[in-house]
Amino acid sequence: MTKVLKGIAASDGIAAAKAYMLVEPDLSFDQVNVEDTAAEVARLDDALAKATADLEMIKKKAAENLGEEEAEVFEAT
Repeated sequence: MTKVLKGIAASDGIAAAKAYMLVEPDLSFDQVNVEDTAAEVARLDDALAKATADLEMIKKKAAENLGEEEAEVFEAT
């Protein structure tokens, strides 16, 4: 059985390649009441520190592979 998908062309012309389907992510969440707000603030601070460290590592690898100028995109705030 063949599955038919409908979409729009990104550009004019004909091409032969793999097709990718954009699927909207599930952004649902459960609401939770927090008793210990200080612990949640600490958890947020830890997550922000980890994300900053991860971005620094990605920037370093980008600078090595692509050059310093291209890696500057990771300086955007």
